[in-house]
Amino acid sequence: MEGERGDAPPAGPGPLAGRVTAIEPQTRDPERINLFIEGRFAFGLAAVVAADAGLRVGDVLSAAAVGALLRRESSEQALQQALLLLSYRPRSEAEIRRALEARGQPPETVDAVVLRLRDNHFLDDEAFALTWVENRQRFRPRGARLLRVELRQKGVDAEATDRAIADAGGDERALALAVAEKRAAGLDAADYAEFGRKLGGLLSRRGFAPDVVWDVVRTLWAARGSESSTREG
Repeated sequence: MEGERGDAPPAGPGPLAGRVTAIEPQTRDPERINLFIEGRFAFGLAAVVAADAGLRVGDVLSAAAVGALLRRESSEQALQQALLLLSYRPRSEAEIRRALEARGQPPETVDAVVLRLRDNHFLDDEAFALTWVENRQRFRPRGARLLRVELRQKGVDAEATDRAIADAGGDERALALAVAEKRAAGLDAADYAEFGRKLGGLLSRRGFAPDVVWDVVRTLWAARGSESSTREG
């Protein structure tokens, strides 16, 4: 961790134990402070870590106390990384774990951060799964099979996934029909077999169950025939 002041800290590493001689805000980031021990820059800390530790000028820090501060600093950095990710979109617990591990955070830090986020309701796989399913149904409908695959990839367990799919309350046939009607309107198909391959393939790729797929295909093929008869009549 580097210090930041109006002028550079003294050259060379400062002591990692001894009396705190100065606590100064960093000029570029007021949420962080520079800690000086025995008159020399030691390391930077998040201001909240320093405040939680009750750091004051004149405190005498042992090597063990410094180690504890640095561990708290690491945990705070990991927490801020996780909160930044969550600010973009909801994420599963497994996604946060993987992201922090990819940033080099040690397992014990990852565990501590996940626990804090879970306790403060920033991480909730049940709520995440329900939000995921509802958004899919609203903006890009797909069947339960594909939803299960997507949520498994996000690290959500099977029970939470099944509850989310059930609680979202979507009618799979109605969802498949809505998807298929948009595609069928402009679908060029010479016969039922070609129509079925093209439309059935789309619905299958979206994860709809086979019986739903072919029911919708038959329904829309019949509707197409009825429209042709009406026009000819």
